[in-house]
Amino acid sequence: FQFGERAGVGLSDGGAVEQWFVRAGLVLALLLVIAVFLVIGAVLAVVGYLVANWEFRLSRDALGRSFRSERGLLTRTETSLESARLRGLELGQPLGLRLAGAARLNAIVTGVSSGERSGTLLVPPAPRQVATQVGEAVLDLPGSEPSPLRVPLRPHGSAARRRRLVRALAGAVVVLTAIAAAATYGKIGWANMLPALLLLPLAVWLGQDRYRQLGHALSSGHLVVASGTFRGRRDVLQRSGIIGWNIEESFFQRRAGLCTLIATTAAGKQQYAAIDIPLTQATALATDAVPGLVEQFLA
Repeated sequence: FQFGERAGVGLSDGGAVEQWFVRAGLVLALLLVIAVFLVIGAVLAVVGYLVANWEFRLSRDALGRSFRSERGLLTRTETSLESARLRGLELGQPLGLRLAGAARLNAIVTGVSSGERSGTLLVPPAPRQVATQVGEAVLDLPGSEPSPLRVPLRPHGSAARRRRLVRALAGAVVVLTAIAAAATYGKIGWANMLPALLLLPLAVWLGQDRYRQLGHALSSGHLVVASGTFRGRRDVLQRSGIIGWNIEESFFQRRAGLCTLIATTAAGKQQYAAIDIPLTQATALATDAVPGLVEQFLA
């Protein structure tokens, strides 16, 4: 009742007090339900992880011809991958894993359909250092070659950053406009605009983070492309496994001098893209990655 008085609800107005408690009760009940579902979801996620990846083990035969993974509590699954079919690695870092300093590692191999992608798992969600070390051991890099899983990415410039900021802020502005329109016509109170304003700094952070995760690199044996915040990933593709290039330019990309450079291969997803890369960088990257493949088309 003291809180009700501070909130401007007089104790003599029994109906207002009752309505206030009903509204507060609904809000508290909703928050409680959300909290319960979050806890249950977290527990089920951990249990599911343990059941699927119990005693996960990755090994390589003595001659280095194949990799073998074993995992599972209720159902033990064993998968073998021939080293000759390996064309690279996918280091997955969705936002949740990245905030926890974790990642997952998949192999890019030939002869695997999209429905069999689970068979290419090399490291389930684990500390990123573990996933990186396993990936380097799988690639079996020469001592002089920098690790493509650690090499710094080359950024794609101010135009790519601007596209991400504009897209993120546009979504926040649409939401704020809808709330302002509802408040103008009396559907909701103007006080709802205050928490909604937090969408602006959140949108700026999202745009900047998407740009930080965007980039490419080229080592002596591999092409590296990375992108994404919520489904962030770094793809490491053997240059010898690239069989062609696609360059896509949307209307807005052309106006910004950008394009999407797609390396095609017979393995994994079959397409690995450097998104929103400047056109001059794209042609130079394609030429350096696979010499002799695109020079004839540059005139």
